[in-house]
Amino acid sequence: MARDRYGDDTAYCPNCGAEVFLYANRCPACGDYITPTLRRKGRGWVVALIALITLVAFLYLMVLR
Repeated sequence: MARDRYGDDTAYCPNCGAEVFLYANRCPACGDYITPTLRRKGRGWVVALIALITLVAFLYLMVLR
């Protein structure tokens, strides 16, 4: 992700390479539609880590009782 005009919430257009706001529906430079796969790549590991920590905490509390 780029860190320029829009802060940390940018990506690049797959069609023309222009900097695009992460939640934009279309590229401001070429007008191409931005697919949802461009948005927030790589955040699945955060959800998985939180779920794992929650599960471990739950199991730990169950063993202490």
